[in-house]
Amino acid sequence: AQKGAVDIIIKGGKTGNISFPHARHQKNLNDNCQTCHKLFSQEDGSIDKLKEKQVLQKKMVMDNCLSCHKELSAKGIASGPVKCKGCHSL
Repeated sequence: AQKGAVDIIIKGGKTGNISFPHARHQKNLNDNCQTCHKLFSQEDGSIDKLKEKQVLQKKMVMDNCLSCHKELSAKGIASGPVKCKGCHSL
């Protein structure tokens, strides 16, 4: 079941923001929300708030995304991008 926004824009620093296809991730992860939300709560702006409080360190969210994408790719399963420009857009 779709929860939250269908697509989310995540601030991506100097390399540009990320257009995050939230609904696609929910579907592909079979609604296992904790794959991502173990790092941050399910509320608007939670990533930015935790970065401000220095609970989330630089690149923690990105590293979580990349590790999942790389793990799937290594298994021969279609995954999200593993290169910077695949997610970040200037």
